[in-house]
Amino acid sequence: GASGATTMLRSAAFWAASNGYPTILLKPNQVDIDIEELLAFATSLNEAALAAGVTDVPPFVLVSDCEHESIRGLNLIPQLFAASGRKIVSLQAFRVESGFEQEELRSKRSIRLSPLTAVVTAEETVECQRTFEHIAHQWNLPIQVPSLDEWQAYERHSRQLTPSGIDSYPSLFWVALRFFLTRDTELSLRDQLHDELGAWIEKRTNKVDDPRMRAVVTYTAILSSFRMTAPMWTVLRPVTGGTFSSALALLLRQLGDVISWGDFSEDLVDQTLSFLHPSIADEYLRRMGIRSESQKIEALSPVLTSLSAGHPGDVWVAETLAAEVFAPRFQDRRGSLDWDWRLRGFEQLPPMIREQDKAVLHHWARCLYQSAEGFGTQSLSFEERRQRIERAIEKLRKAISLPKKAGRDEHPSHLYNTLGTAYARLVLLLQEK
Repeated sequence: GASGATTMLRSAAFWAASNGYPTILLKPNQVDIDIEELLAFATSLNEAALAAGVTDVPPFVLVSDCEHESIRGLNLIPQLFAASGRKIVSLQAFRVESGFEQEELRSKRSIRLSPLTAVVTAEETVECQRTFEHIAHQWNLPIQVPSLDEWQAYERHSRQLTPSGIDSYPSLFWVALRFFLTRDTELSLRDQLHDELGAWIEKRTNKVDDPRMRAVVTYTAILSSFRMTAPMWTVLRPVTGGTFSSALALLLRQLGDVISWGDFSEDLVDQTLSFLHPSIADEYLRRMGIRSESQKIEALSPVLTSLSAGHPGDVWVAETLAAEVFAPRFQDRRGSLDWDWRLRGFEQLPPMIREQDKAVLHHWARCLYQSAEGFGTQSLSFEERRQRIERAIEKLRKAISLPKKAGRDEHPSHLYNTLGTAYARLVLLLQEK
């Protein structure tokens, strides 16, 4: 998935058909093939060619994708054609497992190409952008292809948040394809393109028939869409009660080209799960009708309410959501904001985290006093605004009173600065009365 193999296969089929080769391209959802009917079709075509005076009939071309591997008898078609005196070229894609030989292999009857990976190089990305720019111009398509500078800015913004800092996601062919085709496209056309481009994700995830494991996929997707790695027990606990399920191993085998199972993290004291890229997570969620940040937090509610203050991975998730999701960035505070879901997010955290963690208290307090001023406060009474600022002061005083914890902790000067800001906002509000 996301490697571009399907695109390459369809391009090869189009080229073959355009150059006079009888070409058969299996449908995406095809689960069987009638070999007798295929041979009869080849016979009819051969006879028609001979009747038209064509003595050198070109070989048939049969193109099949990874999803057709399970079709019974597919690999026997070349031999059956050869036995009936007809030539055929079978172009077939198949999934490779880890440890698979990377080298290209050639024999008298077959060629096995090197695996096509989902990762693209910087040079391939440049070529991808140029190709779409050329196609859009040549055919006057209603799309505006972003520049390479915009792609690089997008990649910088898409970096993954981890306890040890920020990591880069690999550049994936599917991500580049989606970005250049849809970033600046009109909304209705963009949705159509997303539907087509993301069909492979739905095919993969639809194979997960265990509702508990589908929930794990959704929780992982939401955290990935926020650019966060997901501690395994954090997303598993709401559906299994804290016990490991063998269904998880099956799930990760099924979705190996969608979800990455990371190594053990010393910081999280847990293994990690994450979608291969936030845009893949966003597309999965879009197809579930989960698009906005508020919808994501609502769907993540079972995870939030089951977080444990004794699990480092859970604490990291709570602190990162508080700082990166619940508390809006400065540039986002200029317009009208929906503060309700942000404040509800803090309330959903268990008391041992929301009332005993300095980082959570700090960002909760900021959200409380910011929500009481500026745009979006017209629906709040003077008393409600005052109560929010006073609650913010209460949260900050609580954070300041907590003992210093081992490892990373909120710096006291930051807490005191924010407390001073909260008192200043309270003074300004009281002067309004």
